[in-house]
Amino acid sequence: MSKSYINKVELKQGQVILFNRQGAKRPIYHMRIHVRGMRDVHGNRLTYIQESTGEVDLDEAKRVALDRYDELRLRVRDDAPAKELSFADMYELWWVHKKKALEVLHREKGRKAASIPPTCTAASCSVFTCFG
Repeated sequence: MSKSYINKVELKQGQVILFNRQGAKRPIYHMRIHVRGMRDVHGNRLTYIQESTGEVDLDEAKRVALDRYDELRLRVRDDAPAKELSFADMYELWWVHKKKALEVLHREKGRKAASIPPTCTAASCSVFTCFG
């Protein structure tokens, strides 16, 4: 057993591990879940997901962890990413693509420096104030 895992409990043949963090003020259970085939938003393979259950009671922590395990299994089966994207993450992915497209457009028009139009940076400011 690792030194950082206190009160370690294994479920589902070790695919779900519940534990308390060493040095924590409150004995909240955390979960470490492994589901074969998990991927992130970019398609990279994930070994495990580690999150807090938010529970102090072991039985409630088991319920939360097993629910999350079932949710992850369904996501893998549906070929969906293990974690959902926030609006900021979606915007960042879009902006990388949009910035590359703008740079290509500027080069095609014969511009030397690929400058980003002020409306794009202003749009990003107003978008995050509304949707954060």
